[in-house]
Amino acid sequence: MNRSETPHRPVAAIMASEFDQGTDYTNWRPRGSADWLLIYTVAGAGRITLSGTERVLAPGEAVLFSPGAAQDYRTDGTTGRWRLLWTHFNPRPDWRAWMRWPEVARHTGWLQLTAGETRVGFEAALQRMVNALRAPHGDASEFALNALEEALLWAQRSDEGHPQARFDARVRLAMDYLAARPTESFSLAALARHCGLSESRFSHLFREQTGESPQVYSEELRLRLAQQLLVHSSLRINEVAAETGFADAFYFAKRFRKFARCTPSDYRAREARMRTG
Repeated sequence: MNRSETPHRPVAAIMASEFDQGTDYTNWRPRGSADWLLIYTVAGAGRITLSGTERVLAPGEAVLFSPGAAQDYRTDGTTGRWRLLWTHFNPRPDWRAWMRWPEVARHTGWLQLTAGETRVGFEAALQRMVNALRAPHGDASEFALNALEEALLWAQRSDEGHPQARFDARVRLAMDYLAARPTESFSLAALARHCGLSESRFSHLFREQTGESPQVYSEELRLRLAQQLLVHSSLRINEVAAETGFADAFYFAKRFRKFARCTPSDYRAREARMRTG
C-alpha cells in the first residue's frame, strides 16, 4: 500500500503542541526532518516503527529523532488513543550532552521515565513549553526553548545510569570556555592546554563526543547568537556580523545561510511574521 509522506515546514527555533489523537493519526517521513523531533506519551500509547521493528511508546516514555532519522509513528491500535506532547526544534549548542539518549535505532534515542519527581518535572516542563507557544507575547519561542531545556535536564537525570549520556569533563570544560566567549577567536593549541590535553588528543576527543570540530562548534555558537540578535535587536545585518565576530558581512551571510537555510534578512522577516501571528 502506498503511503503519503507527511509534509513538514522548516523550523527556525521551536514548534510544539499537545495532541490527543484516535486511531486515524499517523505520520511518515522516511527521510526525517532537518530539525530534531521529541515525542512524549502522556496517556494512551503510540506505535513507533524503527528499522522495520515496531515499539509501543507508552506513558512516561519519550523518543528523540535526530535530523534525518526516519519518522514513522501512529496511534497504537490496542489503546485506540494517544495523548502526546511533541516538539520540532533546533537545539542550543550546549544541549548536546543532554541529548545523548540510549539509541534504539540509528540516530534515534529512547527514554523511559519512571514515576516520581523526574517524570513529573519532565512532563511539566514540556507542558510549559507548549503553553509558552500558545501565548501571544513576542518572546514565546525563548520561553518555550527555556522550558525544553529544563525538560532535557530532567531527562538526563533519568538517564544517569548510562555513562554515554555525559560528555568527558575535559570536553565540557572546552564547551563552557567557548560558550563564555562566543565572539572571540581562539587557538586550538591554547584551548587544548586549558583542558589539560595535547592538541591532537583534544581534537580527536572533541570530535568523537560532539560530532564536530571545536572550530565548527564555536561558529555554531556565534550563529546562534546572530539568530538572537536578528530577532531581538534592530541592528543592521553588517552590525550583527560584527557583533558576532565576523569581520566580513558577506562571509557572515554565506555561513548563516548554510546554517539556517535562509539569509539573515529572510530569517528576521520570517521570525517577525511568526511573532505577530
